[in-house]
Amino acid sequence: MDYNLFIDSDILLDILLIRYPHFDDSISLFSLQLENQVQLFTTPSILLNTNYIAHKQYNKERAKRGVLEVLKLVEIIETSKIELVNCFTNNYTDVEDAVQYFTALKNQSLHFYITRNVKHFGFKKAELPVITPTSFLKVMY
Repeated sequence: MDYNLFIDSDILLDILLIRYPHFDDSISLFSLQLENQVQLFTTPSILLNTNYIAHKQYNKERAKRGVLEVLKLVEIIETSKIELVNCFTNNYTDVEDAVQYFTALKNQSLHFYITRNVKHFGFKKAELPVITPTSFLKVMY
């Protein structure tokens, strides 16, 4: 494995909901996983949010099947009480994104946080680079 990547919900939704023009770059991350060039990580809450949104946009069964396919390819990182307390006491603009970021950050083997909502992650001490799938693919090639 060359890179360990944390995958945010917008990337999963791009794939499950086949959202163009983002679908191609997002699905490429999973192709790289299948080629053993990257390892993908996410959290249970991202999968649950993805399932909820996909269920609302399509149907419950299709959303469930999509999330089950994702689970075959990703590793799960758990959020601890420490990350939750940190995010709720530091007045982050988007607490949910902060919780995901700091959960990813505690896994010191990760190289990038992959999301299309890069501007939501303007933390003063950003130790884990936050980039889009498109930017990451430029790093790879």
